Amino acid sequence: DLQNRNREWFASAPDLPARLATAFAREGFQPTAFDGLADRWREAPAPLTFDDLARSPVADMVRPFRLRVGAQVGVLTFVSGVRDPAALRAALSGLGPSAVFFDQEGFLRDAHARYRRRTLALMVAGLVAVFAIIYARYRDLGRALGAFTPSVIAALFTLGLLGLAGVEANLMHLLGLLLVLSMGSDYGIFLTEASDAGETMSDAVFSVSVACLSAILSFGALVFSSAPSLQAIGATTAIGLTAGLLFAPAAQAAFTRRRP
Repeated sequence: DLQNRNREWFASAPDLPARLATAFAREGFQPTAFDGLADRWREAPAPLTFDDLARSPVADMVRPFRLRVGAQVGVLTFVSGVRDPAALRAALSGLGPSAVFFDQEGFLRDAHARYRRRTLALMVAGLVAVFAIIYARYRDLGRALGAFTPSVIAALFTLGLLGLAGVEANLMHLLGLLLVLSMGSDYGIFLTEASDAGETMSDAVFSVSVACLSAILSFGALVFSSAPSLQAIGATTAIGLTAGLLFAPAAQAAFTRRRP
């Protein structure tokens, strides 16, 4: 449509080629460089379409700016250095619903925030469910707390230690805490089961320590990765499992009145 309107405007100004040649000559161009321009305007081809561009050598240059969503076609205009996304979105609203401003950075930030809130909510719900199962198993609050609390205390200790170290917790640290909570609860359960069975607690503590150290070495190796996300998971898991190993016997002594 724009090309057609431009052609109509050129056709409505028959003296435009002469005025344009005069202006170019005044700026130092050769006056004869634009001879025949009027004839070419009158014989202008049909408007250029995207299919024409797609068959031309510039296809790779224009293809990223066009996308198809169902039966609709969208044309992308990339902008940078936007200081006020809300003002830009308001300015584009006058163009109608066909003009949409997509803030990629804001979208990713909001998506991560929603995912983080959802993960935290599911984590709390999972902890409640795990404690309910443990309590149903032992039917004793002290033994249930002795089996359950080491992983929770270890997770909180890990977050506190990272905060003291100046590390800003992100989604990868949260994923590491899931591993700490899931594996750390096993240590408390193993010690509680060994205590109930009348087994020697030193044997149980040794077995749990060997299992924990192998997990610490496995996940702790991720700290030396060059990928920041793997570093975050490795550091969180290594710290949390170490704390869980230390807190598990202490929780047994505190909540079950036994001295492992």
